[in-house]
Amino acid sequence: NAQRGSNKPIPRRAASPVVTNRSSQDGGGTEELTHSPEDNRATGQRAYLEACIDQGVTPMPVIIAKQKAHISHMNMANYCLGRKTGKAIAHTLSMLPESVTSIDLSHNDFGDASADVVAALAHNKQLTSIDLSHNNLGWSVISEEDQHPISPAIDVLVSSIYAGKLPVLKVLKLAANSLGDRNTRKLADCMMATDIEVLDLSRNKIGTDLGEKQDDGRRTGVGEVVGVA
Repeated sequence: NAQRGSNKPIPRRAASPVVTNRSSQDGGGTEELTHSPEDNRATGQRAYLEACIDQGVTPMPVIIAKQKAHISHMNMANYCLGRKTGKAIAHTLSMLPESVTSIDLSHNDFGDASADVVAALAHNKQLTSIDLSHNNLGWSVISEEDQHPISPAIDVLVSSIYAGKLPVLKVLKLAANSLGDRNTRKLADCMMATDIEVLDLSRNKIGTDLGEKQDDGRRTGVGEVVGVA
């Protein structure tokens, strides 16, 4: 089946490494071939463009260029993407080039699109470092009494880590996201059960109770929780 607005079929299964227009990509054979990085990048670009149409936002050429680049670190910090573009970009973040092992998405204020962004990133098992600082991950859950549920983005993130979807993740930066005590406590517990080495939770309106979690992490050598205030 062809994607909307394109004559080129979705490259999920192929009879040959070359994807051609107007031809069936599943000839009934039993062999399933992998696709080249170029095919995956093209799919991510089309998905992003269509998502921009759905969200009513203007596509950003720099995002398309990042998807094409052969890089190990993808820097998309300080773009101020916001909620709608965050939802659109999630479609391409789920298909990052395999060469990308670290990504910086800080200072984009994703808000209630944060869960979509996190879920997309969890499709990339090669990631060793993720920076989601200054994105308002705790957008709807902060309160004076701290009697709030877990942030949807943090819930998705922790569930993904426990499920082994980010098996080589070593550095996770979540500074300045108004997470509060419950979210940071859940993240600290998650870190102690995984191989994460650095978890940056600074500037998240955290109370003193996380201090014990921080000390425990350092005593056992599990990793380092950065910031408890």
